[in-house]
Amino acid sequence: GIDFNKARVHTTESLKSKAFVTFIAMIVRNELFQKVEELRKKNRKAYTVQKMISELENIKENMH
Repeated sequence: GIDFNKARVHTTESLKSKAFVTFIAMIVRNELFQKVEELRKKNRKAYTVQKMISELENIKENMH
């Protein structure tokens, strides 16, 4: 889901930036999965990446 298979950049600086953002995204994704590991063991389909991100967006919207 991070989409780093093809760089699609024109400069070395852009490639470095995309690699950095991809690295940070992987860290965040891994942290998220570690936090919900016990829940995913019980019901893997209910805790997909997209569903977890959607839930975080709902929480964010309700905070404002």
